[in-house]
Amino acid sequence: MNNQFFGQTLLRVTACLSLSFVFGCSSDSPTESASTAMPVIAGLIPNSGFLGRSPQVQIATSGTAFQSAMPTVDFADPGITVGKMAVNGDGNITLSVDISDAAKVGAHDVTITSGDRTIKLSGAFSVLPSLTAEQQTTPASGMQGGLVPIVLRNQDYVQNPFITTFGQPRLGGAAASPITTGATITAGRLTATALIDPLAAAGPLSSVRVAGSDVFGQPVSYYAAPQDANMPTVTARNPTALTLGTPIGNQDFLTPLSTNLYRFATTAANQILYVQYSNFGQQLPSVNAALAPSNGMFGSGQPLNAQGTFLNNMGQTVMGSLALLPNAETYYLSTYPTNFTGYATGYTHELVIRALPSSSFSAKEPGTADTGSTPLATVTNLAAGKGAYATDGATDYAGDVDYIRFGTAVAGSDIMVQVQAPTATAISMMLTSDADCLATTVSGSGVLVSTAHDIATTTEPRCLRILAFGNKYPIPYKVLIATP
Repeated sequence: MNNQFFGQTLLRVTACLSLSFVFGCSSDSPTESASTAMPVIAGLIPNSGFLGRSPQVQIATSGTAFQSAMPTVDFADPGITVGKMAVNGDGNITLSVDISDAAKVGAHDVTITSGDRTIKLSGAFSVLPSLTAEQQTTPASGMQGGLVPIVLRNQDYVQNPFITTFGQPRLGGAAASPITTGATITAGRLTATALIDPLAAAGPLSSVRVAGSDVFGQPVSYYAAPQDANMPTVTARNPTALTLGTPIGNQDFLTPLSTNLYRFATTAANQILYVQYSNFGQQLPSVNAALAPSNGMFGSGQPLNAQGTFLNNMGQTVMGSLALLPNAETYYLSTYPTNFTGYATGYTHELVIRALPSSSFSAKEPGTADTGSTPLATVTNLAAGKGAYATDGATDYAGDVDYIRFGTAVAGSDIMVQVQAPTATAISMMLTSDADCLATTVSGSGVLVSTAHDIATTTEPRCLRILAFGNKYPIPYKVLIATP
């Protein structure tokens, strides 16, 4: 009999290996028959892999002689692709399997095709979530755009434990981790307060991920199954509509987990959003916010922490923050307190947001060390209600200090400056009244985001001094300057 695709036994495959990869093997044994020589996939090692990983997999076969030198392997899922592959001398296949975060969790059939013949093993390979929610005695729940406690298990902790050396892992996807100081992290477990996507569907929180670093500081992500029954439950919520430039009063934070959710729209791209919290006669606690566009990209939403309490040029007790709005669209803004000490009965504040027309500038290093006298960028004096931004700044090495010169067109203008460095462990900045940065008037510091405010008494040039710290350089940053 002439066997064009499969040999009759594994021994026979080995014996005719030099021909079998390309031509198949011929059988001249009178004892062999098609009924006793069915080729099979014996199994896969390993027979499972985590979402977002690329394991090396070996497929063991029995009774196979491949008609083509490089057969094709399919896992019945567009989220699983085969990378580099080799057919070994023993008739087995070694290949790299790329499992995207969009792959279906569960068992998958594996099919090998060579020429016009195929063999299949049902349920041969399983895709597993690297994150699972820990079951709670009292199931947690939260509103869209609200805060909720969450406990996650890292099922991939043996190969990819949670590492805090290069900064704390952060929640993403349909949940963000706004209160990093409240997180408890071990190699296999993360407990945090999560901020729920304002567009999250009602029901169990879905599409949760964690972004972290491996032992070498390289990024690594962990993914939960699309539907995990132990995830906190999301309840629907109607956001409050905001009109740009119109204050809204009597906004309350009554408990440490209180949140307010707003919706607003912009009509122009590349504007700087100014968010202001104010109260006459009452000290404000620290306030944070998260901004999310309506296109569903909540994981790329910007944190807007309002640091420090100051008096603006109208005598209001104010906290403020900035964010770049890249597109003209609808946005969601979720605000929440980060320090509730001394506010047992809560507090009330006024909120106003403005979208400031803004121009871009480059904060890219000039190739030589810059100083206060020779800054890396000079921004034209800003008129009231205007902004400027750079998205290409970077602290290139430990101790690298960047200088930016700017000014205001009108004396007495409020100035708000914010530096955002998502990979930094800390940011330090000084906003000075002198163009050469010799005199320090206002300083700011923070983790990931640093904000400073001052009042420009003159229209003379001023200087911004930026220094970002981290475990891996360069540290990219954005800088926003506004005169709200």
